[in-house]
Amino acid sequence: MKTFDASFLDVATNALAIVVIVTMFALLTVKPETGTVRDPRFAEDEGLKLRTQLQLPERPFHDYYFVFDGRIVRWEQERYVERLIADGLRDAVDLPGGKLRVSAVLEPRDPDSFTASFFPDFSAMRSRGIEITPGAVDVLSAQISHRQKERGLAPNFVVYSSGMEAFATLYRKLRNEPIWLRWFLWTEDAPLRIERRVRHFARYEYDF
Repeated sequence: MKTFDASFLDVATNALAIVVIVTMFALLTVKPETGTVRDPRFAEDEGLKLRTQLQLPERPFHDYYFVFDGRIVRWEQERYVERLIADGLRDAVDLPGGKLRVSAVLEPRDPDSFTASFFPDFSAMRSRGIEITPGAVDVLSAQISHRQKERGLAPNFVVYSSGMEAFATLYRKLRNEPIWLRWFLWTEDAPLRIERRVRHFARYEYDF
């Protein structure tokens, strides 16, 4: 009986030794793979390339452009606003290019907080407009991009039906530039409603 027990212990000991050896070899084989390939911290996707946006110290303010009759002209809105504030936000400001009329003063203690309507003078702006031809698209795109990058001015395009086809060409070119831009379609017989509030200088939304 004692001989049988000793033989059984020898067999059990040898079997356990084999299991330990096999387990050790298995761990040594798997360890190099789990250290790099299966750890998500080391995983890299070489095929994914994200286009980074231009980083500015301050978020951009706005640059305005009218697009009509196949032409584009920059609207210097700040000239009207500065004149409006200088006149105490009374009545309207009439400058070459259109008329800006105050609708309401929103914050009496803040002179740059109001609503107004702008009535563009297309005949006056047409003489200053640049025709959007295939040869001018590259130059226009470079100028608009330069103003955004150097001055932090995000372009906003007011596009009328007579300028939509020409604007489509310029838009495709601008989309290749890492800049913020926004555009919307407008009708010739409708004035633009402008609203200036303090919160507008802290919150921005852009199309990419």
